[in-house]
Amino acid sequence: MDLCRAFISANIPLNKLQNTEFRKFLQLYTRNYVPTESTIRKFYLDDCYEEMIANIRQRVFLKKNWILIDETTDAELRQIANAIIGTLEEDRAGNFGQEV
Repeated sequence: MDLCRAFISANIPLNKLQNTEFRKFLQLYTRNYVPTESTIRKFYLDDCYEEMIANIRQRVFLKKNWILIDETTDAELRQIANAIIGTLEEDRAGNFGQEV
């Protein structure tokens, strides 16, 4: 799950695990088995998602929050909505999106 979490937090697409040289590098320097992209999607991605949602809920619970929702259309004409949530803090600048 650490590998899944690291890829997601660094915004690295999971399909990069299909690269043979990258897999060799990870296996050589971590001395651990590196799961395939499909294994991570099947067994770890849902847990990473649930962990992140629980983290967000904990951080915004009982606080004044702001939400930004933006809608766009992708290249295949599908409508996509993105949402960003943060807390309104009096004592410091908000950098919620960077910490998640």
